[in-house]
Amino acid sequence: MIQSISVKNFLSFKEKTEFSFEASSDNTLESQYVFEPVKDVRLLKMIMLFGSNGSGKTNFIKIFKFLYEFIVEGDLSSFQPFNYNNSNKIGEFEIVFYAEKIKYIYKLKVDKNSVIEEKLYNYPSQKPALIFDRSKTTDNKINVDYGKKLNVSNVDKGIINKFIKNDKSILFSWSANYFESNDIYTIQNWFKTKFFKPINTEDSISNLVDDLLLNDEKKLKHSVIKYMKQAGFSISDLEYKTVTTPIDNDTIKEILESLKTFENKDNLLKELQGSLSLQKIKKVFKREITDKNKTKTVEVNFDEESKGTKRYFEVLTIILNQIKEEGILAIDELEYSLHPLIVIHLISDYIRQAGESQLIFTSNNVALLNYKDRLRRDALWILDKDKNGSTIYKTVSNITKFRKELSYFNYYLKGEFGGIPQVVKPFTNLTNK
Repeated sequence: MIQSISVKNFLSFKEKTEFSFEASSDNTLESQYVFEPVKDVRLLKMIMLFGSNGSGKTNFIKIFKFLYEFIVEGDLSSFQPFNYNNSNKIGEFEIVFYAEKIKYIYKLKVDKNSVIEEKLYNYPSQKPALIFDRSKTTDNKINVDYGKKLNVSNVDKGIINKFIKNDKSILFSWSANYFESNDIYTIQNWFKTKFFKPINTEDSISNLVDDLLLNDEKKLKHSVIKYMKQAGFSISDLEYKTVTTPIDNDTIKEILESLKTFENKDNLLKELQGSLSLQKIKKVFKREITDKNKTKTVEVNFDEESKGTKRYFEVLTIILNQIKEEGILAIDELEYSLHPLIVIHLISDYIRQAGESQLIFTSNNVALLNYKDRLRRDALWILDKDKNGSTIYKTVSNITKFRKELSYFNYYLKGEFGGIPQVVKPFTNLTNK
């Protein structure tokens, strides 16, 4: 699980900014919000980010997106340095995390085309142990030093070094070539299975959700339906149905005519007419409705459901899977297309059953701040911009004037936390109670 993540010169983050997931000494909602991956290390299960439009909330989520794409998918293309009056083209990242009860530190420096430095350490004891240290020489060659305790032969090291590309992570390169060194394989697998690809409002997650549900032996589906019922959706079941559609003869003829080098088209056309079809899997919700005092079940195609229903179903599915896998998930605008009460229901259930998973989400829905019985000060982060256009952040627990008995909602709208649009005058007539 993540203890901290830091970034420098990436998108709107110009200076080094470290985001700590460590819980403060505050014991508010301790059992719901805090867990210990190892003794005496207290980490937060959920983080909420607020801030005005353009403050950097989406860019914060893109830190997770970049790291996932670079390490798991071998893709450097989403790296973008800070733009405003900046000659520095090198971005820096660091993530401190726990995998299999051992602390790891991963450090990375990149530009838009290549890796400058990449390092991985762990702490099997109080002292750090090197796993690998990769650097770029002055003549653009790759140099890699491996730790003494890495259980890999020099022959294998030489082989894998030939596969490492300038724009690829060592973790990706080792995984892609099936070298299962204990530490390197452990961390690559951690990123694949625990470090989930973030959810934003632009990319479709339908295929991912379908894969999860079709490969989970109905356990996940039953949980999703259960929680949708509790959230007020009158859905009793979900089915995946195969729909077969015949391909008409005119379409077959067009396909054959496009194959210029194919012989005996006329004979083949006669054989194929009426024999070809397309199969498509579609989702169907079963809904319980009352008609003339009688309850009956009707089927509704998933595509015909409201945008909010589809969004809640998909996000809920991924979150429940994340809890099961004890993973880390970042979501941009959790409330997107959802009613505020549905969001409160979702996050309230999450902190009760999160285990050792971690959920990080941004939100523009300040109504969530009215539910102070669900909030912890160190789990509420405020993003803002400085005069240079760089994103800065603070936690509410660092705002010493704010006390537990005060209203988060009113305090924020008055501008006391920061992170509010400058075009709107603070609500000076509100009290803090």
